[in-house]
Amino acid sequence: MARVQAIQAAIEQGSTSAAGSPTAISIQKGAGGAATMIGIRTSDSSVRWRDAGSAPVQSGTRGFDGFRQTRVRGVTETVWVWTDIEPTRYRPFAEVWDLDVDTDDDHADDALSVGPEHLGRVSHIARNPDDLREDDDTSVNPVERGIVGQDRQFNQNHRISARFDGAYGIYICTQTTCTINMDGTRLTQVSGWAFMPTDFTGEGGGVRSPQAPVADADYRHFGIWLRGPDPAADGGFELRTFAGGSQPYSGDVTALTGRATYIGPAGGQYAKGLGGSSASAGLFTAKVTLHADFGAAPKISGIMQDFRDGSRNLGWSLQFQEASFTGTAFSGTTRGGSDNIGSYSGHFHGGGGSEYPNGVAGTFSGKFNDGRVIGGFGGVKSITQP
Repeated sequence: MARVQAIQAAIEQGSTSAAGSPTAISIQKGAGGAATMIGIRTSDSSVRWRDAGSAPVQSGTRGFDGFRQTRVRGVTETVWVWTDIEPTRYRPFAEVWDLDVDTDDDHADDALSVGPEHLGRVSHIARNPDDLREDDDTSVNPVERGIVGQDRQFNQNHRISARFDGAYGIYICTQTTCTINMDGTRLTQVSGWAFMPTDFTGEGGGVRSPQAPVADADYRHFGIWLRGPDPAADGGFELRTFAGGSQPYSGDVTALTGRATYIGPAGGQYAKGLGGSSASAGLFTAKVTLHADFGAAPKISGIMQDFRDGSRNLGWSLQFQEASFTGTAFSGTTRGGSDNIGSYSGHFHGGGGSEYPNGVAGTFSGKFNDGRVIGGFGGVKSITQP
């Protein structure tokens, strides 16, 4: 009972920016089965967060995954993050990078100029560049030409095998003299080179065309931070909600007409059966559906339903009352009954031009006759009606 009352008090206090609460969330998802990395920056980020596994995602919502991380500094802190970031995908190298150098005078660019801004993308440089030495290369002898550890200069057309952004290829000296320097195996300086991607033949004989990774640049996230119970505060809790996206909507919402519907999950903390013998509190998930009507009088409204703690249906439905909006931000009130008023706010994210925003993300609070909720939500554009 004491825990339920303490969480109820934290929910009623609302989202707080207490010391140590998240100040920024970064998300990166690798290719294939590579893990999703959640970075949490706080005002005292010297303490590392620990991956504590996945968080539930409401059924009937698409594209979102949930993650949980914890740290203990005497008092346990837990962050739940939900995001619709997609895995890194591979595309043909020339579609990702603009080839701007012609290495064989056939009037067709087949290589990429490499500058200081690309140092972090260069890898697997041949330790002995003479492996691909040109017959007319008359520079110093092979023993002296190693590029590991100090500056070396190379003649025009000299070639070194390496990779750029994960793609196999050849570095070609395109000037009279080119310089390359490494500190151990780390490239530290380069000038005068271009990278020409090449097909790679594996040990089994299969040929792979040069590819480059493309990370998902348009995604949303939301979540909550819970600290407690804190013995120094009579077993109390602190809560914070957050939501955001990797790309703001770049179009002009005032130029749009029609309706877009956004569907996705919600998650947060709840307290139920307040004052009763069967009182409970914990993490909930729910499903949100928002309708955005654009035009001369833009407005947004919707509903959050199917509140669950695991398989347990909490029996609630929360109305997102109709509210007008300007720009990419919106806010309004929630209603969980005639006198049960809460709030919601959020932003449109992703897309631009004449297209509807790709998604929404925001935070909310809700009240019911027998409970309280606080959390975040995200939605993906699912239905449009011009």
